[in-house]
Amino acid sequence: MSINHLEVVQYPDRRSTHSQSVDLRIGKKTVVTPNFCLRIKNEQELDLFLHLKSKYPLSFVYSYIVRLLDAPRTLYPKIKALAQTGLFGGMTETPYSSSLNSDLIFVDPALEYLYYHSENILQRITSSFTIPKILRDYAKKCLDEKKRMASSSEFLKWRDAFHRKFWNTIYEDDSQRTKMIRDIHNLEIKYKADILIPPTPLITSDRLLNTALLINERGRELARGKRESADYFLLRVDTLRDNEIMDKIKRQVESSEDARLTIFKFKNMNLNSEERTSEKKAFKDLLIELSFVARHAENKAFMLLDAANQVYPAALTGFNIVASSFNGDKEDRHSRVERSPFGSWYDPEYMVFRSRNQLLEEIIKNNGGTVPCHCPECASPSDLLSEDFIEYNQAVKRHYIFCREAEMKEIFEAVKKRTTSMGADKLQRSSLKNLIDLIP
Repeated sequence: MSINHLEVVQYPDRRSTHSQSVDLRIGKKTVVTPNFCLRIKNEQELDLFLHLKSKYPLSFVYSYIVRLLDAPRTLYPKIKALAQTGLFGGMTETPYSSSLNSDLIFVDPALEYLYYHSENILQRITSSFTIPKILRDYAKKCLDEKKRMASSSEFLKWRDAFHRKFWNTIYEDDSQRTKMIRDIHNLEIKYKADILIPPTPLITSDRLLNTALLINERGRELARGKRESADYFLLRVDTLRDNEIMDKIKRQVESSEDARLTIFKFKNMNLNSEERTSEKKAFKDLLIELSFVARHAENKAFMLLDAANQVYPAALTGFNIVASSFNGDKEDRHSRVERSPFGSWYDPEYMVFRSRNQLLEEIIKNNGGTVPCHCPECASPSDLLSEDFIEYNQAVKRHYIFCREAEMKEIFEAVKKRTTSMGADKLQRSSLKNLIDLIP
């Protein structure tokens, strides 16, 4: 049985010193890079995304990713409807069926939630019959212990030890490791993923890195004949300061001939913070390393999940695909502040999110009653001015997609013209000035 391998097509006229634009081809799908990958969490967001793509030519937003935990409520209803249509002989093309033929689709196991977990996430894991039993049992154990223990500090100490014990077992027990990988792969295939992502742990130690390397390797073996399987490195942002771990990952990236796509995720990364100087330097070194490898190795591509504030500089250098959610990956950062039902508007000039009050009272007021953005949504901003939070939230999400499309296109054009230094100028004008140091 033959499978569609990822092919990375390079062009001499689409590269500059530390940046390049390539085509990523898998089967009949072709994605031009840099490409923005939208993280989608429910069916309503998917409908909005697919409807927008059916109306507008979005050349640089040709991929989306769904966490495994969100897939039953996001992807399964579409797949079920498609199967029913086919059963009754229907041939009408839908936005979703069209997406299956054009967009790169990813399903993220997102096993950082075995470490960074809230009761809500744990309860969702335990109640989802599609999640492998080994993970449901893990979540149930955590919930039981959390109820039993008197203090949060006691629970966190237990959690760290339990997390290490779980992954030590996976490392040492080939049968359990193989079953977990195979179960996750089968779910990703069920949800129509083009490239499989293995269930690697959050890397907090050399031992856990070795576990991730073992799972990545075994994942490629088990995926053979089914799909392309990526290498996946899931890290805490402070791990960037661990030279031994980062050097070991870089050596793996350089030496691995089988992994065509390597995926990184740094949880809660905000290198615009003044306190992240060391991490920022290490991330820049990683960007330069990935750029070098991509230029000199055949069929090597890189993807960054939960890119948040780093979307633009990562897309400019190092990463072919950058992923983020509609709110810049902020839903995982828990706050006691009561949330407004109105979502945030992405400010394309300052490259940060603004509250609805800021948009209405500061930005529009200071721009003569108009929205300072030229995207199709802001050109006719009736929904942005709506008192209905549902209409408003849909409008800011459409606006966000248009903005990311414009940023990726801007980088693409700069690479072709060899004027990527414009990235530093853009960041200098924004609220992300501290990220200028990421530009080589």
